[in-house]
Amino acid sequence: MAGNGVGLDFRWRERKAVEIVDLLPDWPSFEDEYRRLSASESRYESQIGHMMIDFIHRLRRGIIGPRLSASTMLDELCLQYRHRHRSTMITAKIDHKDRSTLVDGLPVFHYRLTYSVPSDDSGVCRNIELRTRNLDQAYEFVVEAIKTCQQRD
Repeated sequence: MAGNGVGLDFRWRERKAVEIVDLLPDWPSFEDEYRRLSASESRYESQIGHMMIDFIHRLRRGIIGPRLSASTMLDELCLQYRHRHRSTMITAKIDHKDRSTLVDGLPVFHYRLTYSVPSDDSGVCRNIELRTRNLDQAYEFVVEAIKTCQQRD
């Protein structure tokens, strides 16, 4: 997938559609990339595309924060949240266990999400990771990452 940047605007306490602004208008949006994947003749690629579109739609239905910037890098969706002078990067990808049992010829896919938090004043970070097949848990993980960033005052 091509790398690109898009701004996602999420507003606290307001229930309105999320506006997506392409930061690199000459590139296809990350949603276009996932739509292309979901329409692939490859069932493997198609499943990845569908799961990422579902994840994006779930983010839009929730109220998770003032602003996220989004871009794709290879097979990952990168979401960045900025709060005052700090930020956190949340990565999301569709993954499966190596050598997992196949169901209908496909591995069992899950969401793999990661964000980093400073573990002490030295600036050393530790990664927090979630692997889940549950879309709501994936959404709550993004909320947790944002709240953790906000609480580091």
